[in-house]
Amino acid sequence: MVGSGSNEEKGRKALDSTVGGLVWVQRRNGSWWPGQIVGLDELPENSLSSPRSGTPIKLLGEWHDLETTKIIKAFRCGEYDACIEKAKVSAPKFLKRSLKYPRKEIAIIRALEIETA
Repeated sequence: MVGSGSNEEKGRKALDSTVGGLVWVQRRNGSWWPGQIVGLDELPENSLSSPRSGTPIKLLGEWHDLETTKIIKAFRCGEYDACIEKAKVSAPKFLKRSLKYPRKEIAIIRALEIETA
């Protein structure tokens, strides 16, 4: 088979690993969520869930580590464009009310706000 690599390889190659970079991270339950790479100085001092080493990624209250997170893709890898467009349409209804659990749509809207800032 001739090809230029898997989608996972392409997504990782396009990854912006600088502080502030946006990424998709596969959570333990298999779902993909947007996250942002943050500096070590942005970690809460007494956070028990922050990574012990490596480049931290903030994911709706969870922390991951860029170097040890094996399944991660660039935010604009192209694979989740439909998910981003769906969030643009559906997230406003979730933003109007208080939610007990985080919604992927709201996380995507936040990532888009960061991207345009």
